[in-house]
Amino acid sequence: MSSFLLRYEHLAGVTVSNERKVALYVHISCLIERLIRHAGITAWSGQQCPEQELNRLREAFSVIESNYSVKIPTAELGYIHNILTFETELIEQDQQF
Repeated sequence: MSSFLLRYEHLAGVTVSNERKVALYVHISCLIERLIRHAGITAWSGQQCPEQELNRLREAFSVIESNYSVKIPTAELGYIHNILTFETELIEQDQQF
C-alpha cells in the first residue's frame, strides 16, 4: 500500500497527512479483502470525484490492482477521494475513551 501512497502523492503533487494515511491503510486493507471475496461496493452516494482525480487514483492503484489481481471500482475511488479530500473525524488528544 505504501507504493500506492507514494505514487498518488507524486501524481497529485501533495503530501498526505499521517491521519489520512492511517485512514487509507485501514480502508484499503478492507477494500482489498472485499475485492478478493468479490464483495466490493458498487454504488457511492458521496461527493462526486473529478475525472482528473479519478485518473490519478486509477494510475496510483495500478500497482495494487496488479499485485492482487483485482479491479478497483469507481465507487471505491470516490470513497477514497473523500478520505483524501474532506474533513475526517478525529478524536481530540485530550479526549478520553
